[in-house]
Amino acid sequence: MRKLTVLIVSALALVVGCNSVDPGKSADMVDVSGTVSRGGKPVTDVTLNLQPTAKGSTQAALPVKNGQFKGKVTPGKYTYFLSQASNASAFKAVPEKYREGSLERQIVIKGAGPVEFTFE
Repeated sequence: MRKLTVLIVSALALVVGCNSVDPGKSADMVDVSGTVSRGGKPVTDVTLNLQPTAKGSTQAALPVKNGQFKGKVTPGKYTYFLSQASNASAFKAVPEKYREGSLERQIVIKGAGPVEFTFE
């Protein structure tokens, strides 16, 4: 069986200006958007879940439609996973290991910007 890996292809862009946000210290939510793909194809009809792994962050559940998601999150450190939305057959295509969070798979959101998740 082919080994599955996750690659964060792009980092988040910082909010315009020279100030950086200290993850986990800000209660202000920021807008994020991005893409989710598997094998070069957009993932659709699932939910991208961001589960905080540090204090100060809050959980987020972002619907994914045609490989695109957008929403508001608190800057911080998260593990991520996909869960079922309205289409049960779309969720069946998600590999088992991406159906729950893992401390080996984390992302730090510092500010507003795009995020790309590639599941291979």
